[in-house]
Amino acid sequence: TLENIDLERLVTYSKDISNIAKSLSKKEPPYPIVTQDDITIRQATYKDIERICEITAVAYIICSGSKLEQEFFGEKLGGKNWDEYKKRELINACNRNIYNIIVSEKDNQVVGYATWNANEEIGIAYIGNNAVDPKHQGKGIGTFMQREIHRRMVEAGYKRFGVCTLSNDIPAQKLYKKLGFTVNISTIHYL
Repeated sequence: TLENIDLERLVTYSKDISNIAKSLSKKEPPYPIVTQDDITIRQATYKDIERICEITAVAYIICSGSKLEQEFFGEKLGGKNWDEYKKRELINACNRNIYNIIVSEKDNQVVGYATWNANEEIGIAYIGNNAVDPKHQGKGIGTFMQREIHRRMVEAGYKRFGVCTLSNDIPAQKLYKKLGFTVNISTIHYL
């Protein structure tokens, strides 16, 4: 309650907090903002989640397991469209570890994103979900983001890397081969 607050001490704390905030504002972010031509890559924030979901709904339309399952059965599964499941997966990933997600911006609008995660026990860092808005595909944004994700995984101490993609996602396969990944195993999904 107000009568139990020591206002003189509180004033002292507020000055300390203000000094700490000023000091932190002068420091570089943990991951730098990177630019290439007219594209900026920065750390994702919670404010980006809605845009990440919008990009997912349009970019994964060809190469989403959920979409392919919905098409196979000819109906919405669980009464929801495929993109609702994919969006929920991304929202959960963002909420679990926003620091393993980057976004690319053009003209101050998010046009792509990429995620990564790691299995510390076995020492492998994995590229996760990533997409570029179809209006901006084919301009090197995906490659730029994957190089930045790789740099961050290396900076985190990883020397082994993995990624999974669908057999019908030819652009992703070409990108990963270009980045030095080699096919290890293929899986078959039966319905």
